[in-house]
Amino acid sequence: MQISTHNAASTRRTSGPAYRAVSIKGRVLIAEDEPLIALDLACEFEKAGAEVIVVHTLQNAIAIARIDALSAAVVDLRLKNDLSSPLCALLQLRDIPFVVYTGYSDIDCRYSRLIISKPAPVHLIIERLAVLTLSRTDKSNGNVLEPVLLF
Repeated sequence: MQISTHNAASTRRTSGPAYRAVSIKGRVLIAEDEPLIALDLACEFEKAGAEVIVVHTLQNAIAIARIDALSAAVVDLRLKNDLSSPLCALLQLRDIPFVVYTGYSDIDCRYSRLIISKPAPVHLIIERLAVLTLSRTDKSNGNVLEPVLLF
């Protein structure tokens, strides 16, 4: 996954807080059972340059994570009636950076440092994934992922 960042504050014409726009190149799995949330995430990740795979069930997410070359993932804590802990464990085992994006407030999850509470702006999710991938070594080709700053 290639990552580029630039400060979007100077290009924004609307009021509001400044943010850093992040470009992500690579395949991103979005495991989200709410169609509108999944669509919003997919659109923003595609705008950021990612190739997006959206799944709505734990079984489909695990199947994709087992066989596909993923750069990163966004995982809802509950997919339908299933907890996504097995998916998180698989992603961690495969050294794929991911964030858990959930609306549940009292979470007993061993991945708590990776949790983003719903609702959150999608650019924050993209930025968090970028931070998680900055020092990660891509074991498939031996490259270390580094940010490219655009001004």
